Amino acid sequence: MPFCMNWPSEEPIMDVG
Repeated sequence: MPFCMNWPSEEPIMDVG
């Protein structure tokens, strides 16, 4: 499952799209 961490951010956002 590929995930992309979006910074700066409160928590990592998992992008499965």
